[in-house]
Amino acid sequence: MMGRSPRMQRAALLEAEAVQAEVIACLSSKGAVGIADRLARCQSVRLRRHERWRCGSAGCWSCRRSAMRAWWSRVQVWASPRASLTVIPVTAEPGKIVEAARGLRRGVRDVRDRHVHRRRTWCHVALAGIVASGRAYVMVDGADGNDVVKVFSQRWSGVMLGDALAVPDSSFVVEDAVQLALARRGLQPLRLAVQEQWLRTVVVDGSAALGDGFLEPMPIVF
Repeated sequence: MMGRSPRMQRAALLEAEAVQAEVIACLSSKGAVGIADRLARCQSVRLRRHERWRCGSAGCWSCRRSAMRAWWSRVQVWASPRASLTVIPVTAEPGKIVEAARGLRRGVRDVRDRHVHRRRTWCHVALAGIVASGRAYVMVDGADGNDVVKVFSQRWSGVMLGDALAVPDSSFVVEDAVQLALARRGLQPLRLAVQEQWLRTVVVDGSAALGDGFLEPMPIVF
């Protein structure tokens, strides 16, 4: 199996570049000529290797892969040894990946916040991840992985535990890559980041005590 790896990698590379050509053509047809030209130049540089230049666009499969790996490595550094990876299936129409990610971002936060009222320890649950093609990789810190799957499964079907060392798939269909390129926000539309809640501290008879309310969670910034 190891001996076939180079050939498989080359096949995947050729497929990725073919999809990239479709993305560039689609952007041009939409009038986004400037963005299309940047992606075309980046592709030309990759294929010819005659200069070192990157477009940095999330619509470019190569730049997107590098950015996703960099983000995911920071997520893995952030996570404690007790953190677990939860994989959530993502269903979205082609060209609607940004909307799907936005909905999932709100969803995981809502599920965590609602569960806090049932189990107070969940106020310490923090999440960080990214939406990839067909699924979201969410690193969850502060709760047992099996418990997380059980809670999330009440809202989404097909939730499962994943390998915490896994690297999210960076490939996207043409329509999603085009949407990311037009957004011109890098990976930001695909990132998931929800920090733990903080209990309000109140003063009772001169002593600090934990109140019943919770402060709104602040977004994680890596």
